[in-house]
Order: sequence, then structure tokens, then C-alpha cells
Amino acid sequence: MKLEKLYKELDFNDRYENQWGYGNPAAAAYWGMRDELVFDAMRKNFSVLSADLKILELGTGHGHELSKFAHLGVPSRNLFGVDIVFGRIAWAKNVYSGLNFVQQDGLNLAFPSDTFDVVVEINCLAHAESIDAQIAISNEMLRVLKPNGIIVWFDIAPVSLMTSLLSQLLTAIASSQPKKLILVIKTIIWCIFNSELRRLLVKKYGAPYLLPISVNTIFDLFKNHTVNAKYAGLDYKIWSYLWGRFPLLSRYLWGVGWFPRHSFAVIKKITIG
Repeated sequence: MKLEKLYKELDFNDRYENQWGYGNPAAAAYWGMRDELVFDAMRKNFSVLSADLKILELGTGHGHELSKFAHLGVPSRNLFGVDIVFGRIAWAKNVYSGLNFVQQDGLNLAFPSDTFDVVVEINCLAHAESIDAQIAISNEMLRVLKPNGIIVWFDIAPVSLMTSLLSQLLTAIASSQPKKLILVIKTIIWCIFNSELRRLLVKKYGAPYLLPISVNTIFDLFKNHTVNAKYAGLDYKIWSYLWGRFPLLSRYLWGVGWFPRHSFAVIKKITIG
């Protein structure tokens, strides 16, 4: 599949892990902000994280996020992670040997219906190959989720023009290249008068293999269930510039959801009929 090939290339020589993993201090701090949202959702929905609680993570990757639930008191035997990329599953099994990792496609999960209390997806659905695939994966998450269970969602959202422009501006400033900075400033000015340029800048921002998902789309995907969703986080390029220079400002902007690049949602499964 295209996705498997893509991630094999990204993982070559641990390139993806070095850029986005916890060995990168800026990335680790960014994910720490996200963890506060995830763990707060867990505490609000489960007063006690008992031995009976079962959690599934889709697109578990290297298993870092799934492993954190063990620190909340969920037994390792009840933590399950699936990923389509065999190399990542093998890596996760080696590092987090007490957890349950298996190679599976989110389009067709090999678990019975109503199995898990929590299904977690972190930057997973935006990597689906089509909108139809996103819908199908969302339905699979609901199928394997128990009634009154929750989906914890943190995924890539569409970028706004302001986020795109600020990201490019800070990147140019960080490069210390006057010509690059002047070009970005000219682009910002041109955007005031050119709607087509504004559209193109938003369209080209981000990786071409991503299918970002808006907050409104989350409500549509789970329209028969209880959904609390919002834009969250801070565009990573903006974060990476501010974090080392203005840590308090970067954390504030992340917390209030200004210049976001993600959405965060908690979906509670409602049994109909």
C-alpha cells in the first residue's frame, strides 16, 4: 500500500523518530501539551482506571503514546496497538514488550464488536488514502468500542491562511536569510489583494499525503453520538520557533488553540434503539 511505502521511507535511518520522537526536546514538549488534554479526558470519563479497562490505539506507530496509559494505572495486558506498518509494530514490540501490538489495517479491525472502553487515534486518520477510508475507519472505531465508551481523537486539521503565513514568516526569520524574509513579506502583502494566491498558499501548506480533518467533519463522522471537539495545539513550525525562545508564549498559544494545526475531540458512543 502507498502508506506502508511512505512510512518505510520516513523511518529509514530513524529519520521520522529523530524528528518527531521524544529524543527531540521540542517535539517532546509539544506532545506533553497534548498529553494533558488526553489524560484530562480520561480522568473526566473514568473515575477509576481499573483493571477491567481496555484501550486500543489505531496507528500506534512506535507505541509511545499507548505506553503512557500504563502510567495511569491501566494494566499492560489491556493495552492494544495496531498499525499497518510492520516495521513500526516490530519496533514497538521490542521496546514495550508488555503491551499488545499487532499489524492490522484500520479499515478492517480483527476485534469483536464492543471490545474496548477507549479507542485512541493520534494523527492517524489524516493519513488515510481517501475520505471514504476516513469514514470507514471511523465506523470501525465505533464498532469495536463498547456502548458509553469513548474515542479520544487528536489529529491534523486544515490550516488557516494566518497560520500558514505566520509559519512561513517565522521560518524565514529563523533562516537569517534576508532575501527569503523579503519574499515572505511580499507574499503577505500580495495576499491582501489576491484571493487566488490566498487559496493556493493554504492548499500547498503541509504534506501532500495528508487529508486534514476539520472539527465540523468530526461532528459529521459521529453525528449520532456525543461529540466534544475543538481546534487545538499550535502549528509545529510556529511552536518550534517559539519554544526555545519564548517558552511561556508558545505554551500559552498552544493552550488557547491559536494558530492550530490539530483538532482534539472526545466522542462518546451512544447505543441507538
